[in-house]
Amino acid sequence: MTLDHRKAKELIGGLLKEISSTKHWSLIFANVDKANTVSRKSGDFESVDCETAIGRLKDICSVHIDKNQFEHLDKLRKLPNVAVHFA
Repeated sequence: MTLDHRKAKELIGGLLKEISSTKHWSLIFANVDKANTVSRKSGDFESVDCETAIGRLKDICSVHIDKNQFEHLDKLRKLPNVAVHFA
């Protein structure tokens, strides 16, 4: 089974959003000021991007992500962009 680059990015984003939502559901919104339960239940909102999710986990939720872990996440996050722009 192969995992294409778009699916890999979706998987990483999904994992980060799931971790964020365990801390507080509003953290999965791109703009937490627009977070509300109606939008959350309907799925009608723009979700947080990977870079912002990592920042929120570190800065708001006090999740420790060491430099090595961050570099791995960042490489995985950028992988789809390399394929799209240079393939």
